[in-house]
Amino acid sequence: MLEILQGTSYVLSFMFFWSGAIYFDLKVRKMRQEIESQKKFNELLKNKEFIKEYLETMKSAKEDDNV
Repeated sequence: MLEILQGTSYVLSFMFFWSGAIYFDLKVRKMRQEIESQKKFNELLKNKEFIKEYLETMKSAKEDDNV
């Protein structure tokens, strides 16, 4: 009887460890994906700002040429 309880406890502890490891891995992957998407979004915003500044500069340069 003791062997059955001991075996059951080993199995349950392994299952608990395994499920915790999988849960932790999924959370870490999700966090990494969120960080990566935030970096890409920031780069996109920088590119948009650069394009806006470039267009404004070109617009002001054309206005200066016309004056």
